[in-house]
Amino acid sequence: MAQPSPLRDMVKQAHDNGQSYADLAAHSVDPDTGVHAVPSYLHRIAAGKAERIPSVPHLRAIAAGLGVPYEQVRQAAIAQWMPPDPEEVRVMQAEADRVFRSVEALAQEIERKPRRNAA
Repeated sequence: MAQPSPLRDMVKQAHDNGQSYADLAAHSVDPDTGVHAVPSYLHRIAAGKAERIPSVPHLRAIAAGLGVPYEQVRQAAIAQWMPPDPEEVRVMQAEADRVFRSVEALAQEIERKPRRNAA
């Protein structure tokens, strides 16, 4: 199951609140470098189709366009594109293995029991 994509949600929410991608892009300019986020890129982010984490200048541009602090956008991007913590993955895998072994044992127990005819 996919986890929520916070940056996607932030851009989508701005669009859902009536801001077009063109309007959002017009305000999405990194104050340090002048880098712009273009409407099609913002749309890909909102649609969950952006394949890579945006560059720092693009993140600053998106923060400016959304009117939120850069750190909030940076954290949202990290949550969306960075892999989960390896320890968390290990714990989830161990739990999945435990559940699988339980189901497998139950299936074997069911196979060993004699079947009754429903006649």
